Amino acid sequence: MTRQILQFVGTPSVPGLQTLDVSAAEIHVANIDSLVYFPGLFEWDITEGKFIDRMTDKLTPTYGAADLAARFVTLANGKRAYKPASINDTLVFPGFDTSKSFTVGFVAGATYSIGSIQDAANVSAVPAPWMVLSGPTAGADFGKPWVVFGPITSGGYSNYPGPALTDTALSAVVLIVDRLKKNISLRVNGITTWSYSGNAVATTSVFSGLNIGVSKYAGQALGTRLGAIPAAAGFTSALAGEDLEMLEAMLMAAAAA
Repeated sequence: MTRQILQFVGTPSVPGLQTLDVSAAEIHVANIDSLVYFPGLFEWDITEGKFIDRMTDKLTPTYGAADLAARFVTLANGKRAYKPASINDTLVFPGFDTSKSFTVGFVAGATYSIGSIQDAANVSAVPAPWMVLSGPTAGADFGKPWVVFGPITSGGYSNYPGPALTDTALSAVVLIVDRLKKNISLRVNGITTWSYSGNAVATTSVFSGLNIGVSKYAGQALGTRLGAIPAAAGFTSALAGEDLEMLEAMLMAAAAA
């Protein structure tokens, strides 16, 4: 059942109670037709050991966390966020359709991972793995993203042309897979920092499902990047124009101090 969100201009906060977290930016995102995944990543969005989707009564599972409420931390920007402590705490959306165009947006610090966790012998397998994974080791590549979409890859952490993400200033990250235009792009804070165009974007079959906090590259060990997750959303279309602007505005507001 879809919820009706009402926002009244000038509605006062009630002393001693939580400030309602519905913003105009979030309402704009909620109205994007292809939105299918919008978990409420706040302490008050937990029920039955799961998060509640921000727009529906659907429960968003983890792998089996016992106490989600214990996994919240205060970030450098002063805001609260959900921070997995193990693979059990990572967010999963098994029904996420990757067979057509899709978009995933999230707020991240230096450690982050989205993508598939099902294994494959190699990147040319059918289906193949997909992910955006940060460099895990302190040094020049720490926080730099590596994009994998089957045989399409950004070439590893050191080949990423943009700046690394940090914990001191959170970033809005958006992965757009446009199978019709045969293009994949990674955007950070509203700027395209890596992209790829070619027929393989349209034809490559990747694992379905969306996982935030853990991913698995073909034949490699499970990659866990247990950074805090202030906001996330998934769409079954390649966002562009006003829709993309609205998503990035919401993510950058969540990332800002």
